[in-house]
Amino acid sequence: MPAPNINTQTMRLLTAQDRDPFLSHLLRLGPKGRYYRFSMTQTDDMVRAYVARTFQPANVYIGYFDQDILRGVVEIHCMDDACHKAELAFSIEWGFRGKGLGAQLFVAALEEARRRSVRLLHIHCLAHNFAMLALLRRFHARLQFEDNEVSAELAC
Repeated sequence: MPAPNINTQTMRLLTAQDRDPFLSHLLRLGPKGRYYRFSMTQTDDMVRAYVARTFQPANVYIGYFDQDILRGVVEIHCMDDACHKAELAFSIEWGFRGKGLGAQLFVAALEEARRRSVRLLHIHCLAHNFAMLALLRRFHARLQFEDNEVSAELAC
């Protein structure tokens, strides 16, 4: 896949009107990308069911578009009623990984979380997701390894 064209890139908050592009994005991840995103195998039907439950009012989705196609998303899921704790989840298509997009999405998520008064972010990933681990270390998240998974926390 060619490198993203800087003149056609957009990052913005997603709304319920972006449900179809979000579904298409998650389906394009393929089995390995879905495994990294959800920490488990996800069939197309499971992904469709997940997307049908998205865009709840308390949650935030930030998308990265290249040539008007959604290629990366960071999700901020509130974990309590006041949304002082939230969980981040990332999905980046393979052709767009390793180009700094994860860091851009991470910064956007931190800014949005702070704007919404989130105090603590939680991130879960697989222990062999080295790109995510590098990103978590770059942002000084506190990591806890257990078996094949990593839990991370980051104060906002």
